Amino acid sequence: MSVSCHLLLALAFATVYIFSNVDAENLCQSISKGGDGPCSFDQYRCLNNKCVHRTDMCNGRNDCGDNSDENYCSAYSNSCPTHRSFFCGTNTYDRCIPMSWKCDGWKDCPSGKDEAECHEDYENLTPGLIHKARFRAQNWTHQLRNENQPTRKWGPDVGRIAVALYLSNDSYFGGNRSIRDEISYELSLDLLSRLALKKIEDISSTELANYINAFLVTCIDPRKFHVLDLVSELRKRVDAQNYTNPSAMLALCNAGERITERDVEKLTSVFWKAHREFWTDTQALAVLALACAAKQPQEVFYLDEIKELTMELKKRQYRNGTVENLKTTALVLQALFASESETDEENFDEAKALKQILRSQKENDFFGNLANTYYVLPVLQCRSLVNISSSHCKAPVIDGNSMIVCLFSAASLYT
Repeated sequence: MSVSCHLLLALAFATVYIFSNVDAENLCQSISKGGDGPCSFDQYRCLNNKCVHRTDMCNGRNDCGDNSDENYCSAYSNSCPTHRSFFCGTNTYDRCIPMSWKCDGWKDCPSGKDEAECHEDYENLTPGLIHKARFRAQNWTHQLRNENQPTRKWGPDVGRIAVALYLSNDSYFGGNRSIRDEISYELSLDLLSRLALKKIEDISSTELANYINAFLVTCIDPRKFHVLDLVSELRKRVDAQNYTNPSAMLALCNAGERITERDVEKLTSVFWKAHREFWTDTQALAVLALACAAKQPQEVFYLDEIKELTMELKKRQYRNGTVENLKTTALVLQALFASESETDEENFDEAKALKQILRSQKENDFFGNLANTYYVLPVLQCRSLVNISSSHCKAPVIDGNSMIVCLFSAASLYT
């Protein structure tokens, strides 16, 4: 496979609806009850209330405007002010940082003193605790990459890995082109190799939906994959069935496909038919698809209409905060993030659910398996599968002739 094909396969993008994540962020902030006033977790609050990035503190520049980010960068321990009361040094000059930065998963002291001798306190849910869990899970996901493999370095679950990394930190594919290009290349190669052996009809609708979601975040146009329109293929299947797969409908919505009134009726019907134990996953996915539909400009469905469905989901919460299992708990939280802007402590304890998710993280940083980690990572960034998008993609769609060349190059690897 030539380098040019590698890059061409990574240059496509789809036109999709871009959804705001403000509601989810507000909900997450109210759950963790942390932060520093108007400033986010990764920012320092200047004395003039301006917010600058943490790394701007003590960098020799007046980023705050009042120079408060450059004060107490070389001080004695007894000279640290109240708003920056943690001393990074021992007996020598060093910087003072806010006490809230201690044990929050972000190394702010040059020596790392602020992250030494830390113990997890899951009863005190803070943005720092969530950040640390997310960072550990991201590192575990990165370690799935096998450098010794000539191809398929990310393994057979490259699609889920792509979506999980994007939803936990979209800068992976927005600013870090090397990771995005490599994963998009492997995704393209994976589907091309399957199509060399079977027809598109032999690939299940669930698999097709997973490809569409992964293509969107890695900047491959699912409507123009070689001579195939994956979105139209999935739409054809959805329209041919009375029962609809919520995952398929969500992928269509993420790709910018218009969700119709009939689609909404089918999703609502699926929700109310999924009453059996452990079918809550299906109900949560239906809510996610409806939340996506509610944000489309056609307005065939309104978020106010979703309250009855989310209330049904909330009834499934156990006293310990979980909903059946780890995966389902994460999916229900995603559904609430996508459809609500305020906590509903009387009917569902979001904080307790999030605490149980954090407690389930293993010593080696994952959440039991890749499937669980795939659903949990977006929650730790206050996001959901509704936030899948290609809005970060700015390169033009590749031309058909170049794709044909790449098709034969990729197929030759498997003959």
